[in-house]
Amino acid sequence: MVQKIILKLIALTAVVLVSLATVQVAVAAEHAAASATPDVTIILGTMGHKVSGAMVKIDGAEVGKTDASGNLTLKEPLTGNHSVTVSMKGINETTVSADFTHKPVVVKVGPEKYTLKLTMHITDKNTKHGIEGVNVYNNKYLMGTTDANGDLVIDGFPQGLYLMSLEKPGYKTSSAVMVFFSAKAPQTFTMTPTAASTTH
Repeated sequence: MVQKIILKLIALTAVVLVSLATVQVAVAAEHAAASATPDVTIILGTMGHKVSGAMVKIDGAEVGKTDASGNLTLKEPLTGNHSVTVSMKGINETTVSADFTHKPVVVKVGPEKYTLKLTMHITDKNTKHGIEGVNVYNNKYLMGTTDANGDLVIDGFPQGLYLMSLEKPGYKTSSAVMVFFSAKAPQTFTMTPTAASTTH
């Protein structure tokens, strides 16, 4: 009787161990799939937003659409240079030559219409002088860096409402809401020096 109970316990333990091993393999496979580097990533170049649902062609043949994260993983891996064409309603069809040896291949696309030239002028709150080297971000995407006059010009910027972040060592990081519907005049922003960098 005791032997039967022991044998049943051993058998039950074996089943549990096999089940755990199966779950671990499944979780590992799922993690590997989730962390795998995609082959292609599509972003709206000016904004840095990922573009989902964009049709991707490689060497003229359709290979699929980007997912919610703007990524596409190919069924067959590629290496070397290939032509990549991205198309979707609302963006300009874009074709680039890309090296698939280095993944992901990032394709920057532009909006189809309503684009203007954006000019930003960033000044020191105290001196009123333009600040060179300010990094301008939109949604954590680096749009550019101001020149020696504190200016940044971006072509093909869509009209709309944006939350901009201005960053430079020696200054307090500044966030500003920008309403952009006209290219008639530069949009001016100010930054405040940190206490350590303020001169008397």
